[in-house]
Amino acid sequence: MLFFEKLVKHSSMTDLEKLQALLRDDLQVPCQTQDGEPGITTLTVQPDDKLVLGPAGSQLVYSFQEGKFVSLEILLAAG
Repeated sequence: MLFFEKLVKHSSMTDLEKLQALLRDDLQVPCQTQDGEPGITTLTVQPDDKLVLGPAGSQLVYSFQEGKFVSLEILLAAG
């Protein structure tokens, strides 16, 4: 089971566009199980739809301030 993790932070709209393009490829993300064991999970991200496929319940959270992109968090759900 995975703990929720904050993985990515960027600071401008240009960064947002670059980040969304990068996220179109599957990500191999280091994680930690509830038992404390290291592991790796594969995430498939659909940034335009704000979806993370696997583990179930994972999500993308975009943050904007005064209309400008501030950060993107990929929250990994326990699974």
